[in-house]
This record gives sequence, C-alpha cells and structure tokens, in this order.
Amino acid sequence: MRSVRTTDLANGVPVDGRGRRSNETYLRLDERDALLIEIARRFYPGLSHLEAAHRLRSRLLIYRNGRWQRTCTELRSPHPAEKLDALLWSLLKSRDAIPAVRSIRAVLARA
Repeated sequence: MRSVRTTDLANGVPVDGRGRRSNETYLRLDERDALLIEIARRFYPGLSHLEAAHRLRSRLLIYRNGRWQRTCTELRSPHPAEKLDALLWSLLKSRDAIPAVRSIRAVLARA
C-alpha cells in the first residue's frame, strides 16, 4: 500500500461541502435580500441607503423583541399584508437573524 503524502491531500476537494454555503443558504439569503429591498422601497422611500438601513434594523430589533416572540410559531403571517410587520415577520421567518447595518446597506446599494 502506498503512503499518503500531505501534498496529495492539499489539492483534494471536500466531499461533504464543509466551509461552503449550501444552496439552501443562498436561497434564504436571496429571499432576505428581496424582502429588505421591498421594505426599504415601500416604507423608507427617499432616504439614503445608510439612513434606511439604520431605521430598518432598529425597527427589526423592536419587532423581534416584541411581537415576533408571540408569532414566530405561526405558519402564516398574522399581520395584514400591507403592514410593515408582515414583511418583518416574513424576513425573520426566512432566517431568524438580524443583519447588521452594513449588510443591509450593501443589499440596498445593490438594488
């Protein structure tokens, strides 16, 4: 049996995908980005990307610490579709994490 050298392993590709984002993660991030753009377009028109990102994140923090804790187990949004809370609920349902201002600003700048 031939011995295995470090150089043989250095060019190998991990089979299980460690260290890489899965396709599901990319889909969830794309959904999150689309919701962030929609929220900024509908509820924060005319603001700079930075100001919209600050306001959006602060509103998201308030929602997550309040209503989200009561409604996170719902299958459908309990809020009317035209309200900001409905989009915030969808955003947190797709990924229960609050993006940083820098990330939100980058998303809005790409739109």
